[in-house]
Amino acid sequence: MSGSGTWNEGLFDCYVDPKLCCLQIFCPCLVLGYVGGAMGEDKKKSCIAYFIPLYNLYCVYKLRDSVKKQKSIEGEGSIQSWLFVICCTFCSLNQMARVSKRTSLHNQLCEFISKNNLCFSGD
Repeated sequence: MSGSGTWNEGLFDCYVDPKLCCLQIFCPCLVLGYVGGAMGEDKKKSCIAYFIPLYNLYCVYKLRDSVKKQKSIEGEGSIQSWLFVICCTFCSLNQMARVSKRTSLHNQLCEFISKNNLCFSGD
């Protein structure tokens, strides 16, 4: 990302990382927890927040805002962020996880998936 001021991952590129997509389909609370952890939030609280209706959307929005600030992403206002979170929660959370690859988030998710055999490799 490094100062370009835009998202380096597309909102609808959810299937670019099949392992992350698979984990998010079957256990999205873990993805929210890991994104929360990457942004300095408590992983467990973020994970549990996924199960509280409406509050979960607020948490995803706040994490999106944190990612935007940490990665110096500009050009996406609050209303646009809320629309992405409300209308495309899955894609929004996936995008944040992919943008956070430069932290250890992506490696933690891949290690968790591989260690627990959560996705089929097609072999």
